[in-house]
Amino acid sequence: MGFATPAVVALGALLRALHLLALSRSPLFDLLQWDAGSYDRWAREIAGGKFIGSGAFWQDPLYAYVLGFSYRVFGYHLVVPRVLALACGLVTIVCTARIAERVWQTRGATLAAALFASCYLPEIHYEGIVGKTALSVCLLAGALDAFMRPPPGLSRPPHVRRWSRGSARNPRARRPGSRSTAETTVPAPWRKT
Repeated sequence: MGFATPAVVALGALLRALHLLALSRSPLFDLLQWDAGSYDRWAREIAGGKFIGSGAFWQDPLYAYVLGFSYRVFGYHLVVPRVLALACGLVTIVCTARIAERVWQTRGATLAAALFASCYLPEIHYEGIVGKTALSVCLLAGALDAFMRPPPGLSRPPHVRRWSRGSARNPRARRPGSRSTAETTVPAPWRKT
């Protein structure tokens, strides 16, 4: 990935740290509404040793268990879930850059994707909230990054080659009579292959 991608990740860390610092000075920092409050209560119960609840899950349990484990390890403070979300955001930036590198195989696309993920304000906002969004986006980016990892001996997996046929780098993809990217990626159920 070269030197520039870690610099963009460092920029993302700086933006997220500044946002967390500004948020910590707000009177809303300790206010946990709706899902944030219920995840926090659930995580404190898990950190206290109550691993199995008494009823059905009304919310996704993964975030509550991750948060409960974090409270158990680092102690209870509302900075803990926000630092956890910040770390998830940095992992998302790295995964986004790796996905772009595998799909387009250009340094410019890799840096543009990393820069976009680093400076995307809605993601930075949701990383400052006690909630599952940052963890969900991180896990999705990690799964897509793992899916795009090439097998040994290939520069890109075969499915990535099909997906990138519509890009500007492949002049054959837009010849008259050629199939569109969607047609080569997702076969229509009514068409015989």
